[in-house]
Amino acid sequence: MTSLSKVTMTSEEQSKSSSSRDIEVAACGYLLHGLLQRLDQQQRGLIAEMIEGIANDQAHMKSRGTAEANEGVAIADEALRRLRLMEAQLKML
Repeated sequence: MTSLSKVTMTSEEQSKSSSSRDIEVAACGYLLHGLLQRLDQQQRGLIAEMIEGIANDQAHMKSRGTAEANEGVAIADEALRRLRLMEAQLKML
């Protein structure tokens, strides 16, 4: 039988694990940011189309008003924020 102390992660281990996940998520965001900007340079208007599509999805989710829809709205908010940042950065080039 395994003791509970061997199964439960210490707070330090949890912190490291959480930190590692944060770094992985940030790296994925960084890569996607660069890829989308490059794609938009090859296919002008791609990011604008994505913004329009996500804004439409978001409006639909807001009208549902459920907890799941509200989480989707928050995700769409962040996606729109990031896409608008990419669009602004591309205009500066």
